[in-house]
Amino acid sequence: MDKPQLVGSVDCKGFKVIIVDDLCSYGDNFIDNASILREVGAAEVYLLVIHTEDSIFKGNIFTSNVIDKVYTTNTLLSEVPEVWESRIHLTELI
Repeated sequence: MDKPQLVGSVDCKGFKVIIVDDLCSYGDNFIDNASILREVGAAEVYLLVIHTEDSIFKGNIFTSNVIDKVYTTNTLLSEVPEVWESRIHLTELI
């Protein structure tokens, strides 16, 4: 898949962004999008996903440092490694 492109322009700097999706696996697409948003001036980027697979911890979403925090539920993800507890908020639904 090609790297996403920004369509249009951004006239301000230092804005906050929330990326919303239904599912996150390794998180590469979110990293690509967050990187572009950072390049055009986003100060903070958050990811809000309903379902997050355990594979998120095998990807680079936390080590890339372009996404400040992930907000998700426990529908697929049941445990957060202690090292990433400050970077992910897990809401219990089940």
